Amino acid sequence: MSLANPNNLQEKFKPVLQDILRDTLEHADFTYADLGDDGIQLVCEAVKSSKHLKSLKLQRNKLSDKGANILLDAVLSGGTISALYLQDNMITDKFVE
Repeated sequence: MSLANPNNLQEKFKPVLQDILRDTLEHADFTYADLGDDGIQLVCEAVKSSKHLKSLKLQRNKLSDKGANILLDAVLSGGTISALYLQDNMITDKFVE
């Protein structure tokens, strides 16, 4: 999955991704998008370029510690996100430590 060809992304979430890429969103909601660790990479590529995104909802996306690390790297690489919603994923206590 790439930004140029996000075919694996559910149709209803493609406009959200496009708005992040256009940098027109402050709050993005990918709840129930079933991104998994591979799909979160696509979102993270967009997040890295955003100057206005403040919150990112990723509840119930089957993210593991691997996906959470990918997300953390994207957020720490200069993004503007101040709120992440990661409830009901597969992130373990090991990631939090």
